[in-house]
Amino acid sequence: MYVRVVQVSVQPLSEVAELWDRVQAALVALKHDCGLAPISNIKQTIRALLTRTLNSADSEETNLRITLKDDVNDTFFHNL
Repeated sequence: MYVRVVQVSVQPLSEVAELWDRVQAALVALKHDCGLAPISNIKQTIRALLTRTLNSADSEETNLRITLKDDVNDTFFHNL
């Protein structure tokens, strides 16, 4: 019975591992594009991206409403 459970779970686990690798690669590329260190977290990356977007030359034409919340700190970026 245990062999059957393992056989059934191998395919979904390999798909999850592949998706995880793709997400991690995308996050590394995003951090690189934002000019951040690879060890920076996703919230720092999004903050950098939003700050650059709001401070860009086209910021008057940008309609953006982002709210980032966590247990420690609430950050609101509004440009409407």
